[in-house]
Amino acid sequence: MLIVALLLVTFIVVTRRDCVWGWVLCWASYFISVANNGSAAADRDDPAISTTALCCSAVIGLLSLVVGGHTAMKVHSGESIRGGTAMEVK
Repeated sequence: MLIVALLLVTFIVVTRRDCVWGWVLCWASYFISVANNGSAAADRDDPAISTTALCCSAVIGLLSLVVGGHTAMKVHSGESIRGGTAMEVK
C-alpha cells in the first residue's frame, strides 16, 4: 500500500505542483517506520515494513522539497505557476 500511495502522490505532486500531499505522505510513512521499528510487540517488529516506509518517506520528502522549492522560486520571481506572469491582466 505504501508503494501505491507513493506512486499516486508522486503523480499529484509532479503534475499539480502541490507539495502538501507529499509532506503528508512523508510524515505518515515516517510514522509507520518508527512504529514498526524495534517495538516490544511481536506483531510490530517487521524490518521490511520499516525499511519500505523509511524509503518511501525519504523519496517523497525529497521530491516535495524540490517541487516546493521550484514553486517558491517561480512565485518569488513573479511568474505564474501554470505559465505566463502573475501580474498579467486578462
